Amino acid sequence: MNMTQYRSVGLAEKISNNFIESKSVPLVPLTLPIIVVAVYFHWLSMKMFKHA
Repeated sequence: MNMTQYRSVGLAEKISNNFIESKSVPLVPLTLPIIVVAVYFHWLSMKMFKHA
């Protein structure tokens, strides 16, 4: 086994490589629209509760 082919990898690089290879990458851009929809439905339910 040739040990020269291995190199030192920093913690930040390990985390970023693991994040990029994972399936959670699409979740990051989708959080903002999901929060907007959740706030809208919360507002709508409070509006309906006020008139009930």
